[in-house]
Amino acid sequence: MLNKRSIFTRVRYLYICFLWIGLCLNLHAQTIEIPISLLEQGKVDEIKLTEAGITVKSEDIEKAKTKADEVKITIDISIGEIESVISNLESDAETTDVYLEGLQRDKKDYQVGEANSSFLKLLDKELEIVKQKVNVGNEQISAYKDQVAALQNQSKIYADRVSLLGSVIVTV
Repeated sequence: MLNKRSIFTRVRYLYICFLWIGLCLNLHAQTIEIPISLLEQGKVDEIKLTEAGITVKSEDIEKAKTKADEVKITIDISIGEIESVISNLESDAETTDVYLEGLQRDKKDYQVGEANSSFLKLLDKELEIVKQKVNVGNEQISAYKDQVAALQNQSKIYADRVSLLGSVIVTV
């Protein structure tokens, strides 16, 4: 029968062993160094990162560059179209704001002149509709601006992918 002291001692030694094994696993990691002269001569077509199981070829980088260029062109076209829509929405919003201010002035004038109450109710409904239109327009502008930001981020992701693939070949 084991007493508490011997159990504690064995657990402590097991803990130290596992800790030591965990630290020693990092010593087995190897880095692959390719002389710069080989990179400059173009003799290195394929690099295998055995630890991660990733293979990067120079053709992969070329494909990634091509895809990034295609995506950038498509995104630039889309951003141009979206900015045109945003411009139209902003001009509509300005026009609607001017119309809203005119309605509010008319309402004040009719209230002072003691106009028909049904006419004032109708004017109030129109004011609410115009205010809702302004809010919807502002939300649309915000949504389109968010879409432009997302497209710009997508373009950056493709560019980063190309640079990452390029850095794998250069640094490895």
